[in-house]
Amino acid sequence: MEWMYEAVGEMITSAPQLERLPDGADFVEALHRFAAQVVKGNLAELGLRIGMKPHTVRQWARGRYRPRFDSLLDLCYRINTTPVKLLYGSFSGHSVSMLRSSSPDIKRRIRKSKHPKLDKTQAEKMLKKFLGWKRPCAISKAAEKLNCIADTLRYHFPELCREIAKKRRERREALKAAK
Repeated sequence: MEWMYEAVGEMITSAPQLERLPDGADFVEALHRFAAQVVKGNLAELGLRIGMKPHTVRQWARGRYRPRFDSLLDLCYRINTTPVKLLYGSFSGHSVSMLRSSSPDIKRRIRKSKHPKLDKTQAEKMLKKFLGWKRPCAISKAAEKLNCIADTLRYHFPELCREIAKKRRERREALKAAK
């Protein structure tokens, strides 16, 4: 775990010197540069060699998804670099032989959610029930009742959450107009 602490420390200490913070496009570009140098641009091969799903690596490289912080650390450990070096450095000297096919449980050490796994079927039923109410509760209250966070509900059920928010907004506007 020493590697993880050093990598995070490097991120913290280098942040003040950065001209700008990296964004998703910087990550995509860095992943492509790394793959080009180490595996001749073959993202699927990179995924296989580092023990990650090739589909996941390709989706990151297409910019369709961004890795969570724990996934970024996991990726960097497996490709034998740090997030700062991946995003701002060069990969001279890196080769296939330096890749690692597993990591020391970085994800489990970082991601310790206090919320149990969301039962999506139950959550969807409850959200539909809330939508049917004359005065639907806020998404944050729905999340409390489902023992999760509101962002989780918005991620899994964006349309339902938008409908609930719209109904709440329309009700507030109607009440204001009635005054």
